[in-house]
Amino acid sequence: MYFQKRESKKNKKGYTWTVKFYYKDEYGIKKRFAKSGFASKADAEKFGIKKQQELLENDGKMDAINLTFDEVFEEYMEVEGKYKYAKSTEMYYRNTYNNHVKKKIGQAKIADLHYLSIQKYFNSLDQFGKATNKNIKKVFCVTFKYAQKVGYIRENPMPMIEIRGIENKQEYEVVTLEQIEQIIDSMLETKQGRKATFSTYSMCVFLYLGYFLGTRKSETLALTKDDVDFENNYIYISKRLEYHGLKRSEYHLTERMKTKGSKSKIPLCLPLKEILLQWFQYNPYDLICCKEDGNFLSPGDLDIVFHNHSKNLGIKFRCHMLRHSFVTNLIHNGVDVKTTAELARHSDIRTTLQIYTQVSEQNKIDAIQDTFNSKNTLVRREKDPILDKRYMS
Repeated sequence: MYFQKRESKKNKKGYTWTVKFYYKDEYGIKKRFAKSGFASKADAEKFGIKKQQELLENDGKMDAINLTFDEVFEEYMEVEGKYKYAKSTEMYYRNTYNNHVKKKIGQAKIADLHYLSIQKYFNSLDQFGKATNKNIKKVFCVTFKYAQKVGYIRENPMPMIEIRGIENKQEYEVVTLEQIEQIIDSMLETKQGRKATFSTYSMCVFLYLGYFLGTRKSETLALTKDDVDFENNYIYISKRLEYHGLKRSEYHLTERMKTKGSKSKIPLCLPLKEILLQWFQYNPYDLICCKEDGNFLSPGDLDIVFHNHSKNLGIKFRCHMLRHSFVTNLIHNGVDVKTTAELARHSDIRTTLQIYTQVSEQNKIDAIQDTFNSKNTLVRREKDPILDKRYMS
């Protein structure tokens, strides 16, 4: 048995304790038990001793009746979650659980959580947006599905659960190529004849890549020269930068993508091809976007630089808008939704449809404005500026 002290902003002492130990189940398979959130090491040790005794009495088999939702969730993340999800997704699940579930439901016995108690819990979340409640439900769904799979519960109540909440329409904000050029011009402005740094140029290339490829931030930062096929005009997306929760020295590339469909090749358009050909003559490193020493650019630094320059220009910008703009540009140019979804590498076409619906509404507005606001359709009544009563009837 061993213990770990962790920082905790929510705890008055500023930290909590975690107890961990290994044991063998009834099949002789080595497993790991972990439980966090104890106020003191003594509390963690007391709980650990009690849990070890329970396991000994049950030949290493967890007593499903006494298992809490917290224990099952942690076991799921340890057994499946950390292998199934990208690091950023794993952290998102954990943050959602810690912020919305742990205190209210965490200590409840999973065998005692049925439809009525769970539905009442979700009814109490009306103050949150519906999107937030959907994410909370995902935590419940994966935990109960796992509990049923391993035999802790017989029935999964989650398919019957309905969620409510404030219906906040998600806006897919976009940025134009002209606005990107303005941000780049601002970044390349220098004082007293000083040249822009290598990293600054690298960040500019990042903007072009995101705009013309629709890649996620982690995917763009992972692109290497070997990924670019100038002969056949393709760029291969097969890896991403792992940086969430890591120090800069720990950043690394991984082939574990966000979804199965994230690995793909995207046609290389002529403007981006010309930019990359010129940039490759200047950049001696394998990474396309990197620092002066060839190391990874920091995603945090990117956000700060882009935010400062776009704010000064009065442009609303964040990196993921490049991806939204990519999808929007395809749809505006008449590309069908299925092709757009494949180019955007969306795992669920409904994500593309959500953007498509919003764009279609804007198309309706543009259609009316372009049709009836033209000079040919304007009626000017010189004698009587007020509408004739005949047209009011």
